[in-house]
Amino acid sequence: MSARFSIACVEELSGAALRRAAITGDDEPVARVSDLVDVVPSLRGKVEFDVSEEGYEDEALALLARQAVADSWRVHLGGQASRPFLTRLVEWFDEGNTLETSDVTSSSGILAALGPMEGLGSVVTLVEPDMAVTPGLVASVMEFAAEGLWLTRRIDKDEIEGTITYGSSRPPDETGEFGS
Repeated sequence: MSARFSIACVEELSGAALRRAAITGDDEPVARVSDLVDVVPSLRGKVEFDVSEEGYEDEALALLARQAVADSWRVHLGGQASRPFLTRLVEWFDEGNTLETSDVTSSSGILAALGPMEGLGSVVTLVEPDMAVTPGLVASVMEFAAEGLWLTRRIDKDEIEGTITYGSSRPPDETGEFGS
């Protein structure tokens, strides 16, 4: 990997955050996990692939991005300190709630969809202990938490036309209720 790879990642993530803030009116640009989708195509020219991998470059880079997110999630949210909050978040999804996000979803939109959640502040501090807690940071951490729960197969995720929807991995019961 070259320095160009890392620089391209930072530039693409920063650009995505700035674009979203300009479109949504968010006070601050904060990168989110969903911004990684746009990073993959920009990295194709920064990595050399073996001839046998030709045609699978985007899939390989997307896999690396998912692995990096999963590894980061385990480091920051994989311990006992975050378990009560993550359990409540899974229960929230199992109650039939969903979280939709995209490259143009505002921080306030994510926070409004989630509503108040006990322990949210402590989870934000686990992920970013040295940053001031702002709506943008909280929305980013919540998306990170949901992505990690999906990567560890505790919730489901659908992506349709640029909109990501996180929801319960449990099917509804015969009455239409989730998590029974």
